[in-house]
Amino acid sequence: ATADGAYRNTAEADPAWVAASSSVLYAESDPLWISASGGVLYVESDPKGLHTDGSRAMSGELDMGGHSITNISTNSLVYADGTTVAAKFVDVAGDTMTGAIVLPSGGLAVGVTQLVVLANGYVGIGTANPTNALAVNGTIKAREIVVTLNGWADHVFEPGYVLMPLEDVDVYIKEHGHLPGIPNADQVGQGGLALGDFQVRMLTKIEELTLHIIELRNENAKLSDRLESFRNRPVSENDNPR
Repeated sequence: ATADGAYRNTAEADPAWVAASSSVLYAESDPLWISASGGVLYVESDPKGLHTDGSRAMSGELDMGGHSITNISTNSLVYADGTTVAAKFVDVAGDTMTGAIVLPSGGLAVGVTQLVVLANGYVGIGTANPTNALAVNGTIKAREIVVTLNGWADHVFEPGYVLMPLEDVDVYIKEHGHLPGIPNADQVGQGGLALGDFQVRMLTKIEELTLHIIELRNENAKLSDRLESFRNRPVSENDNPR
C-alpha cells in the first residue's frame, strides 16, 4: 500500500486483493495487468470496491460469476465500434432507443417457439419455423383487422357479367358438393383460408344471389300482371261450363 492508502500493481502473476475499506486499486501510467495463467483480481462485495476513472479498454471476456454490474451509466460502456450501451439497448420503462436492433445473422429465438425471428425476417409465435412474414400457432385477438386487397366483387353488377343460371348452379352443387368458385373442405383443410380472397368470393356469391332474387322478382311481377289481366278479361259464353 502507498501513503495514500492505495494498492499498486506489483506482479504480473500475483493475485491482487482489494478490500472495499482500503480505497481503490490504481494503475497509473501502466495498465493493470492480471495474467490469464492464474492471476485474479479480487474485489470485496461493495458497490465501490472496484473503481475506474476515465476510459479503460478491455480485450477478452469479463466473467462476473453470475453476479450483476450495477450503478453504471449506459454512456460509460462503449463498444469497439464506438457506440454506447444507451444507443443499443432500452433499460427501463420510459427509456428510448436510437438506432435499430441488429439481430444475429442466424436470427433470434426466445425459448423454443415462444418468439422466433429468422434471418429472412419471418417472425414466428408458437412455431419455430415460420413460412410467412408472420406465423402464429395460436389464437389472435384484435379489435379490428384491416386486409388490403387488389380489387373487389363489384364486377358482378357491371354490364355484360354472365350470371350462371340457377339450373346450372343446381347441377354443379349436386356434382361437386359446394358452390362454384368456392374452395371445398379438402382445399381449406390442407391450405387454410386466405381471408381477403375469401371475402371477395363470398361477396361475389351474395351479389350473384341478389341478382337472382331481382330476376325472380321481375318474373314473378310479370306472372302477377298476366294473372291479373286474365282475371279482368270479359267473360264470354265459351267460358261458361256446360
